[in-house]
Amino acid sequence: MKDMRICFFGDSITAGTGDETGQGWVGRLAVRDNDGGKRFTAYNLGIRRDTSRRIAMRWRQEWAHRILDNRPSAIVAMFGINDCAGAEENYDGVGYGQRVEADVSLGIARNMITAMKGVAPVLWLGPTPLVEAMMDDDPPGRPALPPRLERLALIDRSYADCAAEIGVPYLGCLDIFLESEGFMQSLRSGDGVHPSGSGHQLIAEAVARWPAWRALIGT
Repeated sequence: MKDMRICFFGDSITAGTGDETGQGWVGRLAVRDNDGGKRFTAYNLGIRRDTSRRIAMRWRQEWAHRILDNRPSAIVAMFGINDCAGAEENYDGVGYGQRVEADVSLGIARNMITAMKGVAPVLWLGPTPLVEAMMDDDPPGRPALPPRLERLALIDRSYADCAAEIGVPYLGCLDIFLESEGFMQSLRSGDGVHPSGSGHQLIAEAVARWPAWRALIGT
């Protein structure tokens, strides 16, 4: 395979926030698997604080500006952790509550991933975990939300089921990294959401081992 163009869509985890080297897991994956830069071009299109709704609004135009008709292309999508965050009034188009409710998030994800699949091969990564004790979504006087990990698990399960229904490979990062002490420690060393460089390296290694990824890049 030559000069494949892979667009990585997501939020701050995709963007590499927390990685002191600035590479993030996307950059680290490209260094590991890019065969001297000859196998694929990686476009990191992660934007901090983006929800599924915001990615759905922008992905098609950003993808179209980066592909060529005579070159293979693919999409890797990773989102959901911001959908589970608490929303302040008038932020992201909603009043106080979850930024994107689970059923709305699933509907957006289903439509977006289906549309992505219509233009290129797609790999879908589930959201990574967080450290519940470091979260604070409930300002004084506001209705209490369920624990954020609980909200995250609900979205992750619905995404996994959706991926199976529409025939897109799904990597359940929540379960993988909740069981990884190294990853959880990388979260605890920061803000509880964004892993340090060691955590991003663990994401890159998990993707690199994923048979769907290996098939995508032709190895």
